[in-house]
Amino acid sequence: MMHWNLWAKFSIFLFLVWLLVSGATIAVLSQHLNTHAEQAVKERADILLTSMQSVRNYTRDHVQPLLKDSSETGFFVQESIPNFAARTVFADFQQQDAMLEDFSYKEATPNPTNPTDLADSFETTIFNQLRQLATAEPRELSGYRFLDGKKLFYMAQPLIMDDVSCLECHGDVNDAPKYLIDMYGDRNGFGWQ
Repeated sequence: MMHWNLWAKFSIFLFLVWLLVSGATIAVLSQHLNTHAEQAVKERADILLTSMQSVRNYTRDHVQPLLKDSSETGFFVQESIPNFAARTVFADFQQQDAMLEDFSYKEATPNPTNPTDLADSFETTIFNQLRQLATAEPRELSGYRFLDGKKLFYMAQPLIMDDVSCLECHGDVNDAPKYLIDMYGDRNGFGWQ
């Protein structure tokens, strides 16, 4: 009887050790896999953000100068706007790559010309944090947010407006081209510095 009692205690002890080691192993493995998955998503997002900035730069440096004469005569070509070009190229990426289905791209700001880019309260907080990081390196924020009941990973980088030509459309509303006001109104996207 004594022998069986000792064996039962030893078996329970071994089971508890196994449970503890298994639980710890699963927790460590889960953390490792989550970190690895997050890093993979972050790398892919970084490539996408770099690509979208390249599209913006190309549009600003090569497309806008070619279409400048058309905008001076009141003819507006959306494809000459870096934001429009980046969003269009991103949408095309999504159609070609199923792995991008859960990605989104938004140039969120509290004062956009296009209402599509209006920042929600979470994005406004991120926008303000990025504004404070304007001179810091790295100029990037990432983390998680909940949206529509889903936990989503986000990565945000500032779009630095250092081209004075942007103020032609986004400076004083009285200086903005008529076609811009006709398309988007005179309330949003102005007063940029």
